[in-house]
Amino acid sequence: MKRLLYTVVNIGVDNMRKGFTLIELLAVIVILAVIAVIAIPIVGSVIEDSKLSAVENSVKFYIEEVEASFSEWVIEGLPPNISSDQNESGYIIFDVSDLDSILKLSKTKPVRGYVKINNDYTNNKRYYGYVVEAELEYDNGYTATYTYQNNEANVSTQKTK
Repeated sequence: MKRLLYTVVNIGVDNMRKGFTLIELLAVIVILAVIAVIAIPIVGSVIEDSKLSAVENSVKFYIEEVEASFSEWVIEGLPPNISSDQNESGYIIFDVSDLDSILKLSKTKPVRGYVKINNDYTNNKRYYGYVVEAELEYDNGYTATYTYQNNEANVSTQKTK
């Protein structure tokens, strides 16, 4: 009987020695918490930077598509379902909602804004057909401003929401 009792008690002690102590578990939890506190802002910053970069690339692609379409419109004439504002001398201003039906872009595209194209061939041949300014708002809460001056394109983006 003593031997059986001794065996049962020793089995229980051996099983207890195979696990982790409460202090060891708490130490691991504290270390993981410190790592999380350091990593979460870094990951958030990387995600935000990638969203900004995606919007900037989308703006550049959108502007290239508008300029290519404008080249076709110079030859063929403006499509009948597009309206433009030609009040400002030498420029045509298109609303993004009108361009959306013509460009047929399937990826990230602006939901509101305008695009201003140089239409003054006689006085400004060098920049004829170039988008000189655009203000584009995207549905993911970003606004992008595009300017083209002195052979240099600039895109600035900001989060609006």
